[in-house]
Amino acid sequence: MMTAFTNPGIFLVGLIFDLYIIILMLRLLMQKLGASYYNPISQVVIRLTNIFVSPLQRIIPGFKGFDLAIVLLLVLLEFIQVLLLLWLRAGWLPKFSGLVIIVIATLGNKFLNLYFYAIILRVVMSWIASLQHNPIAEIIFLITEPLMRPIRRLIPSIAGFDFSPIVLLILLQLISILVFRPLIEFGTQLALM
Repeated sequence: MMTAFTNPGIFLVGLIFDLYIIILMLRLLMQKLGASYYNPISQVVIRLTNIFVSPLQRIIPGFKGFDLAIVLLLVLLEFIQVLLLLWLRAGWLPKFSGLVIIVIATLGNKFLNLYFYAIILRVVMSWIASLQHNPIAEIIFLITEPLMRPIRRLIPSIAGFDFSPIVLLILLQLISILVFRPLIEFGTQLALM
């Protein structure tokens, strides 16, 4: 079922869903980690996500600091995205069992990618003095510090150079390569059987 519109359709579906899913992930992390409501980035994220999150929050309670409404919305959006992408690529609807595996693995991989790019941004911002004290830096520090702190305890800085971002980037990539990518491939094979 490949047509001239298939590739642009795949691109647009992936782009729109990925951007919104990343924004939802940011909201989930910022809520869990206690980001300031008055931070301009928090305000933007809340405004962009409230249209879908607020109605669900009335029905679905939180659990131990996690907003289950956001978690459900993440799973639902990822499910729709994977379903649409597989349908556009293969021309038929995938099997449910494979779809579930793909959704869980893809969400896990997207969280890893969010952390990966947040760490890179944190490193770049640390080199530029004017970027160290702004709303984005505050959010990036809040998100990345819980992962970097334990590594920093194990590997202290040498001559003022902090190796924790490098170690963490390597660990995140290894988890992606060894855990999530094989699960995505397995789920795709299962879904298209």
